[in-house]
Amino acid sequence: MRQPRRRAFTLVEVTAVIVLVALVAGAVTLRVRGTMRRATLAQTVDEWAGFDRLTRVLAESRRRPMSLVIDMGLGQVSRLDSDGVTEVGAALTLPEELTIAEVRLADGRRGWGRADVPYSSRGLSPTYAVCLEDDRGGRRWVLFAGLTGQRIEVDSDEALQAMFDVSARPNGGQDHGR
Repeated sequence: MRQPRRRAFTLVEVTAVIVLVALVAGAVTLRVRGTMRRATLAQTVDEWAGFDRLTRVLAESRRRPMSLVIDMGLGQVSRLDSDGVTEVGAALTLPEELTIAEVRLADGRRGWGRADVPYSSRGLSPTYAVCLEDDRGGRRWVLFAGLTGQRIEVDSDEALQAMFDVSARPNGGQDHGR
């Protein structure tokens, strides 16, 4: 008696399945990586906003001026009290895939080195903006309003400049019917 013949997968069929699985896995990896990059940027912006807010609170509660020192080369932000002493444990280090591309204050732009943002004993600072850049060239501006500490995220240099122009006008650009 003859045994029934079993049908097996050919080498071409197995190769086709492996190629399809690899393509799907590659697409999923790219999708997840983009999502992770956006999440890292969002988390860093949130941490920076918390760092700014805490600096305002500390300056006001201690009734002493403080400052944020932004070291663009190290990708680090630290807090100094009025005596120039770094607060213990008061440093925010950016993830390695993010850099501080630029810092903008009312008195100008800084694209390298160090930028200092002063806070008064009332917890007020000048308006400043930080440009965070990821390792693929994606940029996000984060502006911190001096009086309120409100965080505003901006995608373009033009929109950021417009915000600085408005804040530089008397009365913050508001016309009170004069």
